[in-house]
Amino acid sequence: MTTVAETVAPPSASAKPAARPVSRGNLFWTRLRDSLLPVLVPVAALVIWHVSIYGRQFNLIPPPSDVALALYDLAFGGVYEDTFSQTLR
Repeated sequence: MTTVAETVAPPSASAKPAARPVSRGNLFWTRLRDSLLPVLVPVAALVIWHVSIYGRQFNLIPPPSDVALALYDLAFGGVYEDTFSQTLR
């Protein structure tokens, strides 16, 4: 007497579970978060830098406004009128 064993194939790994429908409100907040996050992180870093440094007399790190002014002078000149004005061109 021979026995025949039937094998049942396991569910395929490529079968994905049914996706939840995404509501319009959830999609809006996801898109808003994805577009604002790259802007808010640098702005928050600048605000923290400015608040922690500005107003103190002796710091090794200058406030962001001084750095921006120095970069403007290096690029376009007209602020300090020294040897380094307009050297980024």
